[in-house]
Amino acid sequence: MNAIKRIATSVILVPLILGLLYIAARYDLSWIIGIMLIMVAIPAGSEYIKLMHKIDIKVARWEFLAAIPFIIFAYIIFNGRYGDIALLVGISYQVLRHLRGGKHRRGLAVIAAGSFGLLYIPWLLHFFYRIFASGPEGWIHASVVFLMVCAYDAGAYAVGSRFGRRRAFPLVSPNKTWEGLGGGFILTVIIAALSPILIRELTGGDWVFHVLLSAGLISAATQIGDLFESKLKRAAGVKDSGLFLPGHGGALDRLDGFLFALPAFYFYFHYVLGFI
Repeated sequence: MNAIKRIATSVILVPLILGLLYIAARYDLSWIIGIMLIMVAIPAGSEYIKLMHKIDIKVARWEFLAAIPFIIFAYIIFNGRYGDIALLVGISYQVLRHLRGGKHRRGLAVIAAGSFGLLYIPWLLHFFYRIFASGPEGWIHASVVFLMVCAYDAGAYAVGSRFGRRRAFPLVSPNKTWEGLGGGFILTVIIAALSPILIRELTGGDWVFHVLLSAGLISAATQIGDLFESKLKRAAGVKDSGLFLPGHGGALDRLDGFLFALPAFYFYFHYVLGFI
């Protein structure tokens, strides 16, 4: 039943997001991307706060959640000139709020968790907008990275649940298997190979090399993001971070791989390939 819900949700969600990316690019409506990011970032931020509270790190909920749209839209409006400033303001508040007194170790833990949370969710997530806004074909790049991460998750889940035998990370995520990781990588390679940018710009050995390398990079980053969030949940003693999408768990469960894959994709396509 959970698998059916997962598939049904994906069938609805994937075309919807791809359609919104096209519309945002076609009609120059960048604010649509901001709304999309906030709609997942705020629930993810709320789940992050709950996880922190469960391990007795009392990050201030409303101040943290208010900082998320402030930071995301700062990276979108005015060509992103004030994004880093907004991020620094948010982190500075997390620091200053706990400098007046109280237990120093507890205060330091809250400062670290609050500051890291702003880097972990809105800052990493803003790379999706950077990819989208990278040029006339940015929406295609954004679609490709979105599909690559979805492909890795789908391939790992399908192959791992059917053929998985050897556990890859038993202490952090017991359900992850080497067979599942291989299935995720293969499906990610297929999506990378179908990328219209790579097909058009690269040929022969260069095409094969960059398809395999980009797929490997995104697969590894997606898996690391998933494992990191699993570590947070293990520390908090919960199975899912929340309930956001049927069959997919919480928003943070759905975002975890994207958060690490987005900057990996951006830096690879920007600094190595020069396409962004």
